[in-house]
Amino acid sequence: MREITKQRFFLGRKLFRASFTVFPQDRFNPQSRLRGNLKVILEQDQKQGIPNLSGYYNFTDMPDRSYTVCIESEFYHRKKFTVHLDRDSSPPPSNSPPCAGVVDQSDKDLECRIYKGVVVITVHLQPKPNYPFPSATSLIRGMVFDKNNNPLPAAKVQVVGSELENLTTEKGEYVLFFTNLKYDPENPKNSDIIVVDDQNDPDFGKRFVKGPADNSPPFSRAIRLRAVSDSSPLDISPEVLLAGLEEGTTASKDIFYS
Repeated sequence: MREITKQRFFLGRKLFRASFTVFPQDRFNPQSRLRGNLKVILEQDQKQGIPNLSGYYNFTDMPDRSYTVCIESEFYHRKKFTVHLDRDSSPPPSNSPPCAGVVDQSDKDLECRIYKGVVVITVHLQPKPNYPFPSATSLIRGMVFDKNNNPLPAAKVQVVGSELENLTTEKGEYVLFFTNLKYDPENPKNSDIIVVDDQNDPDFGKRFVKGPADNSPPFSRAIRLRAVSDSSPLDISPEVLLAGLEEGTTASKDIFYS
């Protein structure tokens, strides 16, 4: 990792050596500016990253050790991850990921690369239920309750058959959002939308999000949900069924462990 911290820059009249950079992104709309007041800090000493105009937060002149980075905002779930700096170690094998050993490669919210000798960590932030979604967004909202019917915080709510998931808040609330929905009438298998073409169906002509659990005809509007406890990943709730989510609307569905 000897090449990680070659990048240097001036802040005012002082020369700093960049150690690593954090680039938070909005999971709902990566092209938009982040909402709310964002804090990117080190848990150990509350040191804040130095932001630049492009939205990168730089940590400079950091000695080799492990750092716990926390990102907080009123509109995004709190994100915490560990960065390992070890510039004196031997370079990783050529077939290893570019940031092998620096961050947890299994964390789907993190992307790591080395740019001009500096570790750059892109962090995809998940919106909370209070996030200001556009009015025409396809959403599922609800709450998760434990076996005692108490709201369950920090649980992971998943759409069965897809990679779509989000966390519950401290009040047990969650929101799931469906973006970039495409419709191809010539190739319904690769479409994300079902158009009801049965004239006897009361929903004739409406467009629904296609249920992802079964991607073979006949396609279903049903969406199955489940919750996974943060404290015990094997503690999975019974699946619940949402009959359908009309495109551009919000549906409600609570999940119970009991």
